[in-house]
Amino acid sequence: MSFDKPSKLDKTEIKACINHLQKVADSHATRVLSFPGWWYSTIRKHLNRPIDLLTWKHRTTQFELFLTPSGQRMVNDPQLKVILIKDKDKFHR
Repeated sequence: MSFDKPSKLDKTEIKACINHLQKVADSHATRVLSFPGWWYSTIRKHLNRPIDLLTWKHRTTQFELFLTPSGQRMVNDPQLKVILIKDKDKFHR
């Protein structure tokens, strides 16, 4: 299921998204939740479930990830198992 960026949603819509993710986590149908990096802080703050997390950051360099406060929180989060980085100006073929 895909959701808009949290910055484009109101509190009720964000809560509905988190509730959906909590149901997925509680179902034990998967062991990992995967989501775009712009959802990280919202999910980390509100999910409250013991499930591994995977995220990705587009147009971010590894250097930027390690130097920003939000990147440091991600790197140091033991629940976040994978951070995929797609550097600026690099394209998949």
